[in-house]
Amino acid sequence: CFWGLNTTAEARKLIADASNLEQASTVRATDDYFLEEAWRANADDLTFQVIPSGCVVGRGESTKDAFFTFGSSGNVAEFKGKVEQHSSHGGRRKKSLKGTLLSVAKTLEDRLPEGIARKARRIVDGAGITDKLVSGKGSKGDPIRTAAINQILDAGMYGTPPELVAAITKFEASHIPTSVEAKAIEAAKVFSMYATKSEAGQVPLAWWPRPFPGNFGDWLSPLIVSNYTDLGIVHQSVSRVAKREHIIGLGSIGRFIKPNSIVVGTGISTDDLELVKSAKYVSVRGPITAEVVKKSGGPTVDSFGDPGILLSRIVPISRGATNGRVALVRHFTHIAIPIIKPEHMDELDVQVGHPDAIRALLEHLNQYDSVVTSAMHIFIACQSYGIPCALITFAGFEDAVHGTGIKYRDYSMGVDLPAINPAVVELNLANINFDDLTTDYKISEAKLDEVEDAIRRSLTLLAQK
Repeated sequence: CFWGLNTTAEARKLIADASNLEQASTVRATDDYFLEEAWRANADDLTFQVIPSGCVVGRGESTKDAFFTFGSSGNVAEFKGKVEQHSSHGGRRKKSLKGTLLSVAKTLEDRLPEGIARKARRIVDGAGITDKLVSGKGSKGDPIRTAAINQILDAGMYGTPPELVAAITKFEASHIPTSVEAKAIEAAKVFSMYATKSEAGQVPLAWWPRPFPGNFGDWLSPLIVSNYTDLGIVHQSVSRVAKREHIIGLGSIGRFIKPNSIVVGTGISTDDLELVKSAKYVSVRGPITAEVVKKSGGPTVDSFGDPGILLSRIVPISRGATNGRVALVRHFTHIAIPIIKPEHMDELDVQVGHPDAIRALLEHLNQYDSVVTSAMHIFIACQSYGIPCALITFAGFEDAVHGTGIKYRDYSMGVDLPAINPAVVELNLANINFDDLTTDYKISEAKLDEVEDAIRRSLTLLAQK
């Protein structure tokens, strides 16, 4: 095939990226290799058009205005088999073994009696089988690139900064990162920053890191716990087997609590679960989670509160005069929904993981008169600072966020505020009076003290292992 480029800024960037990589790369390759790298990195920003064969000189009908001609350099044979090439992914894709097994597992779970299904799910989650079935699901990229990005992530999570730099340098010597790969590299740097904070030791902490570069709510976990310890924070996979004692905190990840977990502020998104009874329960998100712990044979937990409420203490921001506008922050599963915003509404991105990016988002939120959000931890952040906020979900997309909706009531009851559920709104936000949906509650100092104490107690328990 043949590929022509317009003179737009986006197209010129593609050519510049290919040229820069060709000059800096250590691999021996021809132009098509570098052009493919540039295409991978820039394709999301480009549109393209097919030229009809009738417009090729000598190929069209007499009535067509032919304007395109081509020839061959004749040098293909000289380089064939002697230079670096991208792997081919042609042919029809078959359903993966993982996908088949996951479908079978879900079918079996649906057919089991409720009590047996809960026990089976707990055993499967605890053994790391869920991680084996779900990890990498949907990935259709070049396996060589995928392996290289995984090496970068491993270096960020468990290696040293020089190892991370070396892995990134090696990848970038022959590849232009795609937007997805660039986000993974960004996340690897944040993993490394937390893990290498101190040479005195590390705190294993379970949180959900994807999608990269991070989802605001999930990446609050290392930000908050790191504030209460001088040690580094090393990532413990939520869904894999945990070989060492670890803290599991912020997030609706209670189903992944393990026997060697120290639980602080963790919640659930559905109550048809059997939670591990032998974990060390310091606190949970709210009374609904506590009830499931008790029904599972675990201890009575009477300390509640999502650690996200501590943001106003960890990142103190003075909320002065506001800008007269409303901020919209969507849950990351809602980002592609085609909504219509009113003129006085600005949208902010929830996909942030670096502490500086989280702080910047919090500063922006405090500049607005009020916030509208479908992301629970944005709502929690607003209640920590006392920012008026409306919690919503979108009509037709109520199931996009995992769970039955109990997490919202569990949270609000856990911080001694009236129980709340997201208001279902139509996609044309310009027609909605959000004043009727907005609340301006602020978390009490006593509750902040309680949650801080729970985090400190969890760190003390971990140090006693």
